[in-house]
Parts: sequence; structure tokens; C-alpha cells
Amino acid sequence: QSKLCTYSNLITDAALTLGNDYCPRIEGNGPASVLLGSLEPIKSNASAEEKRNRKRLNDSMLDKLAAASDKKAWINEFGKKGKQPLSHSESTVYWSSRKYMLHAPVLQYDEVTGEATIVPLNPLPDGVDDLGEYLGLDDLATLRDDKQLLLGIYNCRVIPIERKPCDFYKDRLSSAIFGELCFDSDPIKIQPTLCLVNFLRARSIDARMSDTRDKIEDAVKNCLRVEKRQSPLPLRPIVGVHDGFKNIAARQAGDEVDTWNHN
Repeated sequence: QSKLCTYSNLITDAALTLGNDYCPRIEGNGPASVLLGSLEPIKSNASAEEKRNRKRLNDSMLDKLAAASDKKAWINEFGKKGKQPLSHSESTVYWSSRKYMLHAPVLQYDEVTGEATIVPLNPLPDGVDDLGEYLGLDDLATLRDDKQLLLGIYNCRVIPIERKPCDFYKDRLSSAIFGELCFDSDPIKIQPTLCLVNFLRARSIDARMSDTRDKIEDAVKNCLRVEKRQSPLPLRPIVGVHDGFKNIAARQAGDEVDTWNHN
């Protein structure tokens, strides 16, 4: 059983020691030290099967944190690899992030009054009454008093979902990715190259990410000029991962349903 199931009350601390969007990973901490624990000792002449079946000891950081009577003191003293203290900056970020993860401001809708109010994700600690002051969010008090704004924000997040038959989604999965693009709102010049390439491949034009941008744009303009429609036998789409610093790592899709690389 996962240590996260055993110590469900420490999931937040596990996320913080390993690092997340709120708190950078603390140097030296990893899944083995935080969650798994060390492997039991084994003889040097142990068999391959004995080596494979080695068990984990209950000495992970979560095991030790669960046993600590003063968990805050333990984190400050042993929060790095379960052996070393956190630096002042690491401790400051850790505890401010922990407060926000546990008590982040969320909207709660009252069906009786029809109002939306800001409440903490979890109840505040004893003796704490002001969420904004506790989290260091100075503007929260002003926002909390604007009932009309809060209701507007809440309603924007409530999206009605209509269930549709499976065939509805199946038909769309088999259609070509980026087979249709709106050039009226987004002209060719600002369309991502990946979208334009797949627009062409949907029309059986063997465009590649290695083609020059000018060549790709000219081919799209020709398709629009002759009103070329999607082919009943489109070429496989090219999918890939894109970030602002590296070229698109393009590859051919694996099959008709694999229309985008989610990795």
C-alpha cells in the first residue's frame, strides 16, 4: 500500500518536500527518500531472486514525520533528505506554500441566498479569523466585499454539460486534426506551423515540419484559392511537443485515434 494512503494526512507535506507549483523541490529529496524508504540490507552473495524481492524499510521521511510529535519542528530540522535542516529560505517557502495549499481561497455558492462568498479550502486553524491576513493576500478583503463580482466569477466557472452518445465523440476522434482552421480570425501568418502542416496533410498534401515556413504558407494559400476540401484519405497527422525554447519534436501519430501527443 502506498505511503500516501497510509499517511493521507501528510499528502500536502509529501507534495511540498518533493516539490510542486507552489514550492520548489528541496535538494536531495526524491521518491525513495520521501515515500519509499531504503531497501533492506542483503548479503553480497544473495541470489538474483533475493535481490528482486528486497523489501523497503519503514524509514522514509513520511514514516518519520508521522511518528514525530512536533511535525513543524521535524520538517525544519530534517526536511532535507530526512537528515539535514532546511535553510531559512527553504523553510519560509515551505510553510507559506503549505498554508496556501491547505487554505487557498475558493468560492462557495449559497443556493438559499444566491450569493457566492470566499471561503478557505479547509477550515482555518484555531484562533485565525481573517483568511486574507493569514495568507498575506492584501486584496482579498476588497474582493470579498464585491458580491456582484464574486457571483460573476462563480457563474463563469459553472458550465452546463450535455451528455452525448458515444458515436458523437467517436466521429470526432476519427476526423483529421487541424483539418479545418479559421483564417478569418487567425490569418495564415499567425497560425502555428504545426496547425498549417496538419491542415495540408488533411488534404493529402505531404507537408512536413522540416519544410520552410514560406513553402507551407504558399501551399495553404493555394488550397484556399482552389477551395480544396479535406481528403477522404488524409495523411497521418504530425504531432509533437512544443515549448518556447526548443523546436517542435515532431513524429508521426501512431494510429487514427492518436491525434495528439499528450506526453
